[in-house]
Amino acid sequence: MRGERIIVFSHIPKTAGMTVQLLLRRHFGLRHLDLPKGFIYTEALLKRDLRLNPLVRSLAGHSLRPFVDFGALQDRLVWYTFLRDPVQRFISHYQHAVEKEGVQTPFDVWLRAPANSNWHVRMLAGREDLERAKEVLSQTVTCVGLMERFNESLLLIRHSLGIPELKLSYGVPRNTARRSDLRQRIRNECDRHRAEVMERNALDGALYDYAVEVLYPAQVERYGRQRLDEDLERAFSGRVSTVPSAIRYWQSALFRKMFFLPITKVLGRRSGLALDGTPLS
Repeated sequence: MRGERIIVFSHIPKTAGMTVQLLLRRHFGLRHLDLPKGFIYTEALLKRDLRLNPLVRSLAGHSLRPFVDFGALQDRLVWYTFLRDPVQRFISHYQHAVEKEGVQTPFDVWLRAPANSNWHVRMLAGREDLERAKEVLSQTVTCVGLMERFNESLLLIRHSLGIPELKLSYGVPRNTARRSDLRQRIRNECDRHRAEVMERNALDGALYDYAVEVLYPAQVERYGRQRLDEDLERAFSGRVSTVPSAIRYWQSALFRKMFFLPITKVLGRRSGLALDGTPLS
């Protein structure tokens, strides 16, 4: 199946993805679609959603996994993602679960649940397979950003995706933790269990190091270090938003809320995969 390319943001939790999605909504409007979470997106669902909105040229969400085979649509997809220091990502993930999802599980119990470890590797490879995750990052993902170098990474991603007109100024980061007292308590808990946190996220640590030491420097070299430094100030100066970009943002948000989510709730997700990779019944 031939057609225009679709850029695909595989949003690993707690890697500043909500801020990225803000930029995408403002730029693409109705051509951007934020997917719901709780399952793994598949070729069948993408075909269905392109029938619902054939304008789509940008997808984002936790359900988008680059290890999935999208069949005839595979060549249209251009993947990118963000990684984050695994310990900091783990802390942020737990705080989000407590603060915004009502989780009351103690830190040490949450830490030992297999589903809460090595999120980078499992989302990219579909299983706890470091070498496969490296292969996906280097061969399937067009550009990988680092949350610790967020603005710089946005420039690299914009360049790699070939969308120089994408405005990168974003104001205050989205979906950040609010309770500093809770954050400090969690950090204290993490300090007490740091060795176990690192052990249970060792694959993520190795993958992050690979991105920092190998992939990211190569991306900077392709862009040009001096040019990147010069472009940083220009790219993030000026007005955060304009009337046209605000209109596009609300077009995307309202289409998703008023049409896409209600109709796909009726249609269901039976063509998708459960988070363990098994078909949804």
